[in-house]
Amino acid sequence: MDPEILAIMDALWKKCDMYKERDKKDKKKSIEDDLMGGVPAFNNMPVPKPNWNELNYVPTKKNVSMSEEEFEEAIVALALKNAKSGNLDLTHEWYKLQTDYISVVSPDRKAASEMMIYAQGKWSAVFTPEEQARVSKFGQIYMETLKQYEAEHGQFSYNNSKTGSKSILLNTLA
Repeated sequence: MDPEILAIMDALWKKCDMYKERDKKDKKKSIEDDLMGGVPAFNNMPVPKPNWNELNYVPTKKNVSMSEEEFEEAIVALALKNAKSGNLDLTHEWYKLQTDYISVVSPDRKAASEMMIYAQGKWSAVFTPEEQARVSKFGQIYMETLKQYEAEHGQFSYNNSKTGSKSILLNTLA
């Protein structure tokens, strides 16, 4: 992972730890008070509460209906579907599956917003190490499936909605 991103994440974790220590001492304040109560402000604008109806791709603890094996089968099936169609854009289906896959190990962000960050007018998750491991595993399963498809069927073209059709040789990627 990019060292700059790791440094930012480390700073965020330290900030979360600082808040947790403060909260142990002062039960009247919490991160939720700071983030949701409008206390901090960016450019003198209060921070809005997360609207969970709009945060479809932010992982949070929930009951999942798939086993680990079913998740892996669904990732492989999606990669094969995308390879066969030539559409490797990250679609709603891809994001939803990845979010559900990560949510297995996610904290309850709806109840505890300290694992969230508000930047550039939107809410995002700050991933735990367990979530980061799931993101990596999801990507690994997906890419290995695409590489296997390519090895069996030869180099294929994919459609990129932003740049047009291109050929890609996945087996050369690290």
